Amino acid sequence: MRGNLQIDFEEPADLFPGADRVHHVSYRRFKTLAAAVAYSIERLSPAQMTGAAIETDLGRFEAGEIRELYRRQDFPIQHRQPQ
Repeated sequence: MRGNLQIDFEEPADLFPGADRVHHVSYRRFKTLAAAVAYSIERLSPAQMTGAAIETDLGRFEAGEIRELYRRQDFPIQHRQPQ
C-alpha cells in the first residue's frame, strides 16, 4: 500500500472493473471510495477484480491495493463476507 497514507473514504471514486466475458459491468461512479471498495470486493467476479482499478483524487488503486483498503481497521463499511 502507500505507507501510512491518510485515506479519505468519503471522497468520490471511479471504478474500472477488469475484463470478464460473463459479467458485463463497466465503469461506475461512486459517491464514496468506501462504497467503491466494498462493491469491488463483494460484487465483482474474480476475473473483474484481477484487472480492477479505482481512481480518486489520491490516485489510482489497483486490485491488491483495493483488497488492502477493504482490510484496513478504519474501513467504514461493515464487511459482508469474511476476510
